[in-house]
Amino acid sequence: MTVEQADILFVDHAGVLGGAELSLADIATHFRARGRVLLLEAGPFEALLRARGVSVSVSESELGTIKKTSRLPGPRAIASALRAAASIARAAHGARLVYCNSPKSFLLAALAGLASGRPLIWHMRDIISPAHFSAVNRGVLRIAARVSGVIVIANSQATADAWVAAGGDRSRVHVVHNGIDPAPFDLLHASAGHEMRALLGVPANAFVVGSFSRLHPWKGHRVLFDALDSLPGIHALVVGGALFSGELEYEQELRARADAPPLAGRTWVLGARHDIPALMAACDVVVHSSVLPEPFGRVVVEAQLAGRP
Repeated sequence: MTVEQADILFVDHAGVLGGAELSLADIATHFRARGRVLLLEAGPFEALLRARGVSVSVSESELGTIKKTSRLPGPRAIASALRAAASIARAAHGARLVYCNSPKSFLLAALAGLASGRPLIWHMRDIISPAHFSAVNRGVLRIAARVSGVIVIANSQATADAWVAAGGDRSRVHVVHNGIDPAPFDLLHASAGHEMRALLGVPANAFVVGSFSRLHPWKGHRVLFDALDSLPGIHALVVGGALFSGELEYEQELRARADAPPLAGRTWVLGARHDIPALMAACDVVVHSSVLPEPFGRVVVEAQLAGRP
């Protein structure tokens, strides 16, 4: 299928595998006969989509310097945004609907003037609040939404309420919770957790807590580690990796702390993994310790599917 034959153009600025990308992968897989994905960054997300039979193309951009907390972008960032917007406009030729999976992709699609020719959807997976976004970025998103007439799909009521509080039009927001396939959890055999512990070298009789998220300070791993400091009999699995620029230093901090007393020998920082159901089966409890409001908390639903408190 060519770009011109796609009814739906899905756009994401990231090539990594975060929660937003995993959710988009499920949606794009369902609509693979009618849709195509445009990524503005190469990475493992492209490989996942191709493995699922989704038509995907990559138009490399240099948007990494534009952050949620950024103030005014510099000339280089503006030039990169203009080039990315042009790529979206070309890819959207002939599409009946443009679906944006992130604030960046929405702004770029709005910049390309796509809303004037076809419906534009922004699947909002972020809490648009001062804790996550600068005043400049909140203002730009609000103006772009008003001018483009975008329809917003919020992944939770909390996400929708934050957007309305930031000045978004409530009448154009629809709450649709993330759907997560239970099959990988339901099909797991009873001994999977024990086998995973043996593979990792975790004592069979240990009490294990699991943390599953990207490695970013707002996800609250320091809170978990502080608790483990005072719980000498508890073991922990920390699953996830640094996804974006600036997060690698935080990952190195966590690994160094896990390798030093009092956490050494009972805390495993495993990086990004694809065997989440088996890893959750190896845990007694799943801990979600975000220190800022969470848009949806995909891992909480996954823990419920795994039968773990």
